[in-house]
Amino acid sequence: MEEKKTNEEIEQLTLDTFTSMADYLPRLIPTLETLIHELREDMQEDTMELLDMAVNGINWVIEAYNATSEIVNRNSLRVDTVQMDQKVKEFGDAYQTKDYAKIADDLENMVIPFLKIMLEVAEEQSR
Repeated sequence: MEEKKTNEEIEQLTLDTFTSMADYLPRLIPTLETLIHELREDMQEDTMELLDMAVNGINWVIEAYNATSEIVNRNSLRVDTVQMDQKVKEFGDAYQTKDYAKIADDLENMVIPFLKIMLEVAEEQSR
């Protein structure tokens, strides 16, 4: 039987999540910018491997957002969850069909702006 977490444990897990994002996102965002360039203009031998790793990272941030959305949107609506869910589905469809132009566009216009919001919140919360 799973033990119920105390408020203090939940607060520590939340802080750890924001601290991890504040450390990780400054590395992920430039990687995505490189990936956009490769998908559009300069496909490399390892571009698909990089894409797969990036998608895993993006999924982790989405999971972190789902666990912390109340904090992210506490003072104002920074991320519209309904709209984000639709955009994530569209990105997933492009990823599944290997529509590289759409993947690059989604990374640039949807994913990176979302990650920058999450980075801002993570930096605020982990101070």
